[in-house]
Amino acid sequence: MKRLLLLMSAVLLAVCMNAKTVYSQIGVTEKSGKFIATVDFGDGSKEGYILDEKGEKKVFNSVMEVVNYMAARDWKVVVTYVLVANTGHLDYVMTKDVNDDSEIRKDVKTKDV
Repeated sequence: MKRLLLLMSAVLLAVCMNAKTVYSQIGVTEKSGKFIATVDFGDGSKEGYILDEKGEKKVFNSVMEVVNYMAARDWKVVVTYVLVANTGHLDYVMTKDVNDDSEIRKDVKTKDV
């Protein structure tokens, strides 16, 4: 039993040691009471609009809906900032713990801006 517990602990430790934290920038822009979001995953690809299931720009009803959308995909808000006041644009830096780079874009489809 002790050997099994030790083996399970070693496997868990190995899995946790492979995890890394990645960052993304989410830009949210208000247009006519609706919100469009862009994401820069910081992986060398271009910034892209978040797409819906039809492949069109996803329209959100609020800024918090964007945050909840990303949170449901395991992203966490680190900081929020505004570059230029009164523009209707807000940026978030978010983090996600991944074991493999293929997990960075998981469940978030985008199209280049």
